[in-house]
Amino acid sequence: MQMDIKKLFSENKGWSFVFINNKGKVCSSTKKGITPMMELLKKDADVFEGGIIGDKVVGKAAAHLAIYGKAKAIYAKTISEPALVLLKKWEISCTYEEKVPFIENRNRTGPCPIEEKVLDINDPAKAYKVLGGV
Repeated sequence: MQMDIKKLFSENKGWSFVFINNKGKVCSSTKKGITPMMELLKKDADVFEGGIIGDKVVGKAAAHLAIYGKAKAIYAKTISEPALVLLKKWEISCTYEEKVPFIENRNRTGPCPIEEKVLDINDPAKAYKVLGGV
């Protein structure tokens, strides 16, 4: 199913996020950052259970949210080293095209502020709360 995610991204260039649930239903978004994941998690904390997430950029914040929502796998165009370490620790399958030391802010002048909020957190439930979840 991970190849399906990669194919969906290549066929739909405007998408920033896509999710295939365990029944094969596709949910996509063009919104930036962790917004699509947070919106879905606020509706259902287990929304990703057994499904696969595809995201243009996966940093530690997105990795925490995927784990919190119980995703089984992630495909990322770009992933940060801290996100990769966290996903491996939680045994979440992950494929990616590019690995970077950290996720940059949108101006590319330093680290992403969202990433900095969770950099020292290793508990997905705590990270979800820090990122604005209930």
